[in-house]
Amino acid sequence: MSRKFLSLFWVMLLLSTLFVSGCWDRTEVNDIAIVLSTAYDLEDDGQYRVTVQMALPGQMGGATGGGGGTSGQKSYYVDSETGKTVREANNKQQARLSRQLFFAHRRVLIVGEELAKQGIRDLFDVVARVPENRLTSNIVIAKGKGYDLLNAQPQFERFSAEAMREILQSDNMIEVNMKDVAQELSQTGTDPLIPMMKPVKTTKGEQTSTETQFIGYAQFHDDKLTGTLQNEASKSIHWVRQKFRPFSDSYELPELGKVAVNFYKGKSEVTPVLGSDHLTFNVRINANCYVVEAEKGVDFGMSENVRKLEGAIDQKLREGVEEAIRETQANRSDAGQLGLLLSRRFPRQWQEKYREHWYEELDKAVFHVSVNTEVARVGLISENLAKKENE
Repeated sequence: MSRKFLSLFWVMLLLSTLFVSGCWDRTEVNDIAIVLSTAYDLEDDGQYRVTVQMALPGQMGGATGGGGGTSGQKSYYVDSETGKTVREANNKQQARLSRQLFFAHRRVLIVGEELAKQGIRDLFDVVARVPENRLTSNIVIAKGKGYDLLNAQPQFERFSAEAMREILQSDNMIEVNMKDVAQELSQTGTDPLIPMMKPVKTTKGEQTSTETQFIGYAQFHDDKLTGTLQNEASKSIHWVRQKFRPFSDSYELPELGKVAVNFYKGKSEVTPVLGSDHLTFNVRINANCYVVEAEKGVDFGMSENVRKLEGAIDQKLREGVEEAIRETQANRSDAGQLGLLLSRRFPRQWQEKYREHWYEELDKAVFHVSVNTEVARVGLISENLAKKENE
């Protein structure tokens, strides 16, 4: 009986394989075009321009003979097309490509300046609707046209997309991905703050390359680009956001000359205070830095010189934060996430008084900034080794 049952079992098992269709929906690696980055621009006629940068695996091998480097040909291909919608432009691109566009490995999403001014919310519909589009991809605003960044040819990376990703993920940057921006667009009391980049040509002898350079942070009012934080303001906005990032800066003092320092540690605390006719925000900053260069060979073994430097740093940090706040107010952008902070600290007052007219309240707000800097180290030497003996 058991032998009969066993035979019947094997017969049924073999028959069941007839109904298995196999990997009918498989996608081979040789059948896909891996998209590394996408740029979205707005044309003069109102159409979208979609530009994709795709890897060319056949051109990514090293040179023969055991040496390093590339084969001398581009390891990527850039294709651009226009359409009334983003999907229409993608479909036009797909019609002339022998491989299926594959977005799961996209590293950077670029938005052109003109499109960012019109609004970026609609982009998140087409990006998030398809499962293979990863929301962890970095997002950047291009100064000018987005496709110009994709056509850059950096020296140290095979693709401009990889060069941008490395810059965006460096320690001194406020890293922003698509998920972060989507969350900020869906909330009240905060606006997106997105890195802005532009292509820059560099020349060394007869060789010319085009690098991708970070120039500041794009400010948004809701989903529309309204301004850019640059120079000291771009270094200072992270204090307002209470998210410290290491950075370097230089200072010029009448007695000490030019001194360069690196900030390696810092903490900021922003406290909202309710008032009868306006809000007050107290910003307290504690920063730690060390000296990396002193132009006049100043002796930092003297505590008096260290105190002078700390005072100069305090003043410049305070002025930088105040400049960042003024620019966000002028551009009607809550890039410092102050409304979000207020709503969490005073939820009832936020709902009843501030939420509906937040930008007007932010424009009237008063800020008090206090800074305490400690120069923790002056390096291996306290003064220039080449200083003359009698100086």
